[in-house]
Amino acid sequence: MLLIPSILFNNIFDPVSKDEAEIMKYYRGLYSTYEYESLETRLIFDKEIRKEFAKFVSENKISVTIWSTSNLNNKKLYLADPDEEKRQEAVEYMKELIDLSVEANAEFIGFTSGKKLLPDSEMEQQTQNFEKSVVELIDYVEQYEQIELMLEPLDIEADKKFVVGSTDYVVDFFERLKGQNKLKKISVCIDTAHIVLNNESVTKSMKKLSKYSQRIHLANVVLDRENELFGDKHIRMGSPGFLTQEVATKLLNEAANLKFRSKKVYVAIEVRGKEQANLFKLEEGNREFLLRSLAKNNIDK
Repeated sequence: MLLIPSILFNNIFDPVSKDEAEIMKYYRGLYSTYEYESLETRLIFDKEIRKEFAKFVSENKISVTIWSTSNLNNKKLYLADPDEEKRQEAVEYMKELIDLSVEANAEFIGFTSGKKLLPDSEMEQQTQNFEKSVVELIDYVEQYEQIELMLEPLDIEADKKFVVGSTDYVVDFFERLKGQNKLKKISVCIDTAHIVLNNESVTKSMKKLSKYSQRIHLANVVLDRENELFGDKHIRMGSPGFLTQEVATKLLNEAANLKFRSKKVYVAIEVRGKEQANLFKLEEGNREFLLRSLAKNNIDK
């Protein structure tokens, strides 16, 4: 099994990632510096620029993941919506995003459940609707050989308050999908921030989820609820968060000894760039942190 550096472009380069007219300049600038085998980013809606992107990633043999989370959230569309009409609207929009992601030569499209809209006592309705949506999307994506779905569990109480986040729930759901022969086209992203915000152990959760996963996001959080940085803020690595170089290295050493869904496991750092920041300098610092964390493992540099 190989742990391979990936880049969450739409996080690090967040201030420029929505500027489709200029976006290819940033992709080319990045890849002139370091050739990431895996690129995680947002969808390009302009048809001609999407074609240019598809050609670029094909020529450079880049594995692309399109994250749909912000697309759905911006439209207030949630796959776990308790309202059946709105749930169906979310599913139909996801299908459009899948089609466009295929045009972009993506291998994965990432998604989340959406926000809690009901009290916890009625949450079963939302989880049932979420599972219904996922099965429909798995059936839809079957028509495409190249692309599959990737679920990202978020925090369920601390900050984002999404429907799906608990490791035990995800494992149970994926086991039920396995029983329906529905696992071929879906995997799960292991995100360190979301796990600890759910008051779970990253090590224990990773052991449970690894067989369904080919992706790790190293995301840092401040765990002190009184601190203004508490929550899923996509802060930089190290203090005052829990994810220091030592912790990240230890987690990836543990990951290297687990059985994952695929022989290649892409690992990315999740830090959001700010408007005033030197984004290429931020990327360089993140990459150095990631490579140091991976140094003792068999990685593709």
